[in-house]
Amino acid sequence: MAEMTDVTKVVKDAAYIAVGVGVLGFQQAQIRRIELAKRIAGPREQLKGQLLGARSEISKKVSQIDGQFGEVLNRVEESLSPIDKYIPVQARGAVKVTQARVRQVSSFLRERTRSAA
Repeated sequence: MAEMTDVTKVVKDAAYIAVGVGVLGFQQAQIRRIELAKRIAGPREQLKGQLLGARSEISKKVSQIDGQFGEVLNRVEESLSPIDKYIPVQARGAVKVTQARVRQVSSFLRERTRSAA
């Protein structure tokens, strides 16, 4: 019977050791995960800053292009307005529809570029 209690004690001790080693391994993995997260955090923040700067620069360029496009569109409309009186009456409706369509497309493109930036 003494041998049986010794075997039981040895098995219990082995089980405790296995559980202890498992817990230590898990803790070691957690520590390595935390250290890795700290190492990655620096470059990640740097990349975020660069991305934010790029977005800001793109937004500025889109605004500049939008302004220039608006100026060009206004100049084209202004240059075409004196011609209206020379266009036959039948074609004036088509010209007005085309001008309205150009304004719609322009507005659509402006909205798209602003939302993308």
